[in-house]
Amino acid sequence: MLGKDCWNFNYVQRVGTGGGYVKLFSSSNGPKSYITTPYLYLDTSDTADIVVTYTDGNYTLNVYYIDDEGNQSTVQDSYNFSPSITPGTYPISLDINVTEPGSYRVKYEFVYTNTKPSGNNLADKIGIDGVIVDGDCTSGIEFTVSGPEPPQFLPVGDHTLVYTATYTGPDGTIYTDTCSLTVHVIDTAPVIQCPDPITTNADPNLCAATVTIPTPTATDTNCYGTDLTANLTFTATRSDGLSISDTYPVGVTTITHTATDDNGNTDTCQQTVTVSGATNPLFDSTPAFISDVNCNDNLPVQEILTAHDCNGPVTVIPSIDAYTEDRCNGYEITYRWTAGTTVITRSFNVSPDTEAATGFAPIGISNLDFCANEIAINNYAPTSTDITNIENAYTDTCGNVTASFAGQSLLGNDCSWSLTRRYKISDGCPNNDFEIEIIYSGGDKTAPSLTGSIPAGATNQDLC
Repeated sequence: MLGKDCWNFNYVQRVGTGGGYVKLFSSSNGPKSYITTPYLYLDTSDTADIVVTYTDGNYTLNVYYIDDEGNQSTVQDSYNFSPSITPGTYPISLDINVTEPGSYRVKYEFVYTNTKPSGNNLADKIGIDGVIVDGDCTSGIEFTVSGPEPPQFLPVGDHTLVYTATYTGPDGTIYTDTCSLTVHVIDTAPVIQCPDPITTNADPNLCAATVTIPTPTATDTNCYGTDLTANLTFTATRSDGLSISDTYPVGVTTITHTATDDNGNTDTCQQTVTVSGATNPLFDSTPAFISDVNCNDNLPVQEILTAHDCNGPVTVIPSIDAYTEDRCNGYEITYRWTAGTTVITRSFNVSPDTEAATGFAPIGISNLDFCANEIAINNYAPTSTDITNIENAYTDTCGNVTASFAGQSLLGNDCSWSLTRRYKISDGCPNNDFEIEIIYSGGDKTAPSLTGSIPAGATNQDLC
């Protein structure tokens, strides 16, 4: 066990029979006594234990570590012995202070001052909580294993293996130490292949597109090579949290596909859906149908509409297209709503004026006292006042009323006559024109009178 390839030592002696055990002692001359362990796998919290049987003398027990490149550290911990302490057996634990877990050797060094005692101090039972890296250096230690013996293959699942190391000292004392490890056998995860990225345009009048997402492909085999692809479960989630079957908004949406086998092993991949377009604004509602109106109706109030595009609200500008008013034949009016490049229109008709003016003709004057031939002599023609009075006597629902003289006829003689005057009443639409008559009547109502001397034989005559 103290072979040069495992343990290094200086000024020590193996004492005992029956396989022997290690003891360290001080020589009365020569350099420092030390012993160096084989390479061990150490954690940062491991300590170096040793049992020292002290008899006499002044010396210090130092501990070092040596890394896997042969570099020796400075002294990491010490224990001082002097005649002031009682001779006896002292179990000592020293800090190794390795900087990180790894492969190290541990060196115990005995440094004597003043006179060196001759073989009086002994060391035994070196104990370090580490694993010997080189299995050839475990001679003299028997290992037994309790728990399951590891087969060539362990099935999928968790397996705890417990190991116990037993060492029997030369005095028959049995020392044991136990450790365990858990082996996690993980089934081979499936391998998933995502569908190709999708690029499409938004649906008409929408800021989103209806997209059919194909199912990804995947393969899976167990530890024995059996194809288990048919047992895989596929799931998919969207980066916006919506259902896979929902429409996809303008922009990029990421889909994460997951394939899961019977043992819960998963593999994931990502697919993108890019939707472009939908730059034209959309109206939030459409205007109601507008019924036709009569020529005397007020125009309908134009609705207030709202619109948006994929970036938010868009201003809507209402307007009325230019039109020519034609009361007699009717005409069309178009209301227009403009939101950016999107336009909605609604048209309706103004019905033609088919009704004539209404009213009552003024009553003519009767018993006028002048002869018929005086009508022309006195220019007894219609005046502007007569026209105005007639126009004021008529109204029209769709426009203004005008009256014009259309002619007259005279019947009778100077003694008794009747004058019929005709006026055309118009509301501006020829089909609605009509005439009215106003009758005036009169005659010579005044008896004749003589002026001067009456000739002889003459008598007064009144031919009327």
